[in-house]
Amino acid sequence: MEKAELGVVTSSEVVVLNRGNSTTCTVNLHGATIVSWKVFNIEQLFVSTESRFDNLFPIRGGISIIYTQFGFDNIFMPNNGFARTSHWSVEEHPTVIRDGDVKAVFVLKSDLVMRENYWPFDFVLKFIVVLQEQSLNLKLSIYNGERDMPVKCNIAFMNYLRLTRSENCAISGLKDFNCLDRISKKIVCETRDSFNVDHWIDNVYHMAGRDIHLSNSVLPFSMKISRWNLPDVGFWNPWTDAVHLATCLCEEEVKQMIVVVNGSILSPCVVPPLSWYSVNQLMEAIYDREIYSDRSASLSIL
Repeated sequence: MEKAELGVVTSSEVVVLNRGNSTTCTVNLHGATIVSWKVFNIEQLFVSTESRFDNLFPIRGGISIIYTQFGFDNIFMPNNGFARTSHWSVEEHPTVIRDGDVKAVFVLKSDLVMRENYWPFDFVLKFIVVLQEQSLNLKLSIYNGERDMPVKCNIAFMNYLRLTRSENCAISGLKDFNCLDRISKKIVCETRDSFNVDHWIDNVYHMAGRDIHLSNSVLPFSMKISRWNLPDVGFWNPWTDAVHLATCLCEEEVKQMIVVVNGSILSPCVVPPLSWYSVNQLMEAIYDREIYSDRSASLSIL
């Protein structure tokens, strides 16, 4: 590995953004998957111990990009699209910008293999990662290179978040929004102020509010996630009920994670000809002094 200026490290397969103060972000070029985000040396993302890093299968964990389809609508295309199993290029190596933040840019362009096997349209995906002091700012832009045809596609960020104790994590910000329960196949209106990660979850909220909150995510942090141009938000945890249906995930791990999917899930976005379409996700690790103080006090008593 070669060491760049200001503590930024790159290699042929992995790019590490280093902001200092033990705050880093690691991007694997297989799928441009963010496999680690540490704030003050505390990991915020979950990656399964059984995940394959063979450049053939998607990485089970971290933050990956869903592009072209959500799920298996087209059986001739990989589950959740091909962006997360494609090899991306580095367009801009990590650079320190304003306020000490670190920025890197990754790109995926259509080629003959993609057009013949997966997606017959000319496109460019540009992925901008900005590592801030306690935030991770992600912007994805799609260029439709077709001259006369608008292109419809699903686009999303799939976030595997680490949890200290899943049953103590409360997710809020979704009350009064319609929810598709993908287990029961029913649409209901969310009436709860918050819900916990203590059961099998597979829900998608349509046209939900911009912000969601996860309290007690990774102590001493809670998490706030904001999104723009991404109308839907989904949650998935197979729990012990359905973990056997998931590859590269073991039963002991399901209580350490929650998957949050921000995107155009239930209805596709439309990119006009010869145009760019951009989406944005901001993740903030919020230091919860009250929780940390309570935890420290209990430890001192012990």
